[in-house]
Amino acid sequence: MNLTRWQVQRVASWVGAMLVLLLLAIMVLPSHRTATGEREFLADEAYRNLVVAQTLRQSSTYGIHADHPIPMFNDTLWRGLLAASHWLFDDLRVGVNAWGLVLTIITLSLLMRLSRLVFPFPLFVYFVVGLFILRPGTIAGALSGLATPLALCLVTAAVVFHLERLAVTGRGLPVRSAVCIGLAAWLRLEWIVVWLALWLHVFIVAWIPAPQQPRAGASFFRGLNGLLLIALLLLPLFAYNASHLQSIWAGQWIPWLRLPGIPMAADAWATLGAATALAETVTHIQAGWRLGFAAMGNLLFGQGLFVALFFTIGYVLLLIQGIRSREDRGHLFFVLWPWSVPFFFGLLYPYVGVDGLEVLIQSVAPVLTLVVAFGAVRMPFVFASSFSKRWPAYTSDQMFRYWWTGAGAILVLALMVGQWQQTRGYRAALNTRMDERQTLTQAIEENGLMRDRFVTDEPGWLVWRHRARVMDLQGEWTPQLIEALDATGAFEPDALERVAFRMQPPPTAVVLWRLGPEWGGILQEPEWLTHLDTDPLPRPLIAIGEPPSEL
Repeated sequence: MNLTRWQVQRVASWVGAMLVLLLLAIMVLPSHRTATGEREFLADEAYRNLVVAQTLRQSSTYGIHADHPIPMFNDTLWRGLLAASHWLFDDLRVGVNAWGLVLTIITLSLLMRLSRLVFPFPLFVYFVVGLFILRPGTIAGALSGLATPLALCLVTAAVVFHLERLAVTGRGLPVRSAVCIGLAAWLRLEWIVVWLALWLHVFIVAWIPAPQQPRAGASFFRGLNGLLLIALLLLPLFAYNASHLQSIWAGQWIPWLRLPGIPMAADAWATLGAATALAETVTHIQAGWRLGFAAMGNLLFGQGLFVALFFTIGYVLLLIQGIRSREDRGHLFFVLWPWSVPFFFGLLYPYVGVDGLEVLIQSVAPVLTLVVAFGAVRMPFVFASSFSKRWPAYTSDQMFRYWWTGAGAILVLALMVGQWQQTRGYRAALNTRMDERQTLTQAIEENGLMRDRFVTDEPGWLVWRHRARVMDLQGEWTPQLIEALDATGAFEPDALERVAFRMQPPPTAVVLWRLGPEWGGILQEPEWLTHLDTDPLPRPLIAIGEPPSEL
């Protein structure tokens, strides 16, 4: 088989990008290890994933232990992939790194495919690939133990399939995109907002007068069909959760989304009344918009002045190009993307909470990296005629090369500085957290709490390191806490205590990492609890005691 020069360049660029990505990962990985060289994670959610994956691997039970199954609320697909890695790795923490890097490489390939679709110019592809690899969140997300790399891969694939079909047939929202979003919803329900953003893009493009453009009505029904397909893909999760929760409460139906920390319970409309529930919903939607747009703004403009500048330039150029050229109507997607995702997130916020926002925003970053690269590469074309008149000594080719070299060097320097700052900050935070965890380990051993049950808001590391029995204040591992919530999703202190001491054995220790009023009466220092240290309160807050003889 004879390969063309262009095909050889594509293969070489892909191999080169993969090697750079792996080299950076090797350089960053030591910052994720403790002083003893052991692989550790900063986020407790990473240990949650490891615990469930280990149980799934050892006993084919989705839960904490073989006799303690849990509902499938968060990161279900990611935990399944980690459990599958046991065919190659004995240590699940190695599997985390392997899956993270493999999925990041797949995302890189998809992003190259998307770049050629937007602007088939080799230098532009190199810019996109380089910026994606160097952006601070890429390597850190791949090694974090969270579901970030899987989310990036699925969201990027959905966008690529959508824009490819739109470019070829004038009709977006293919089945492949809906399948990708359905699988992403196996991580968190919030990823439905990505489908809504794609749907909005097609619907707006359909209203722009142009020959052979799909009608708005057809776009509406294609989006609706995609939602039905996503619902079908989620049906196994709903069926499993319904069966699991009904077995706990002997047939009583408990809504999926009624978990601690979510602003409104799923049955709030029935318990609060329509008028009150509507007012509460509007208030929380506004709060969700503030959170969503603030997170998106931090992603777009929090990486330095030059990255923000080139993003703004690329955004304006894509807007103009998408409006003026019928062939480039798909480029309006990049214009709508930065505000449509937080907008739809705000609509869901009252019923999903804020826990998944950070990963959701990070999952749209690869596509927005393309906008930054577009601004850097396309800007000299805009001013080419003016530059040629003012500096006739320079040819256009020379001017372009000078610009691209300078712009590339500035962006690389800015992103490398951000990468270094993030790596240094992560290592410092990890060392601090491991010191705190060591303090907790000493308290457990000195007070003989190894077989006791802990009330805690971060149960992942406790179970992974000590195989502890826990009452999870976040609700995922202890769904019985649902009955201790009021209509606004907050704990009722008396109900919380009743649920706690119905457990066998009842809890005899409290370990809290986030000190505040969100856990209801758990910080009211019942008589059976005494703090180990009181001034100042340590993190974590550790309290032990004897459970009361009666409720």
